Amino acid sequence: PKAVQRIVLGMQGQANASLGPDIRTLHLDDGTEVIHVVQPVLGGRGGFVHIGMDKEPIRKATAKAILNQQALTLVAFLTCVAIAFLFIRLLPGDPVLLLAGERGLSPERYADLMAQFGFDRPLWQQYLEYLTGVLHGDLGNSIVTKKPVLAEFWALFPATLAARLDPVEALR
Repeated sequence: PKAVQRIVLGMQGQANASLGPDIRTLHLDDGTEVIHVVQPVLGGRGGFVHIGMDKEPIRKATAKAILNQQALTLVAFLTCVAIAFLFIRLLPGDPVLLLAGERGLSPERYADLMAQFGFDRPLWQQYLEYLTGVLHGDLGNSIVTKKPVLAEFWALFPATLAARLDPVEALR
């Protein structure tokens, strides 16, 4: 804008002895804010480059970039949750019969376990319940240990983190 050019041209005679850029916010008479950057050329021996930028388009672009990044994060999270849910549900065989093993189950016990694990409900309802649980930090219980999955995760996470941060020390 012309107001920015006027400020930049008016400040060209000023010298800044620092070797790095000098970044300031200037407030114009009309109420707009301008970012003014003074960049030394050849350590100040070659003069200074003055750049003036209106702050409002920068704010809008930054806000848009943050919102886009958050939207992509949400999409990635929901995709991962959906894939995990579908992998569990698409495994071959009946999960309740797999849990029972070779012992078998009575029809009444089978119906109880189907209701307990929610396999008697429609797939979309199972997914919404799973998603709600994940959003509340409830990842369910381990089939093997019968303990909450999140508790088991936090019990093993320090060792995983140590192995990631210092793999040589983790092997000792």
